[in-house]
Amino acid sequence: LFRSFAAKNMKDGQAALAEAIKHNPKKIALHSRMAELALEQENYKQALLHLEHALNLDKKNAARVAAVALVHVKMKDFRNAFRMYEQAFAMDPTSKDFGLAAVATA
Repeated sequence: LFRSFAAKNMKDGQAALAEAIKHNPKKIALHSRMAELALEQENYKQALLHLEHALNLDKKNAARVAAVALVHVKMKDFRNAFRMYEQAFAMDPTSKDFGLAAVATA
């Protein structure tokens, strides 16, 4: 019962976010949250789509670049993951935590 309730709430949340994105397509936080929800559902293509959109709006966010790298890892696209992690570390060489936390802050 709880699982079906949680799934319904997640779908409702995604629908609300999708509607908000329609009205505010340049709002980075909306794309980041949508990517986070997609990752929770293991929908990596959707997560990548929203993270890349957010990244196009703010190309200087190392945590977001690392989040894109993480999604590439999840998709077993290690070449692109490595490339994106290199880019993230070049942007912020002092960072010690480019992992799942990067998605939440992206």
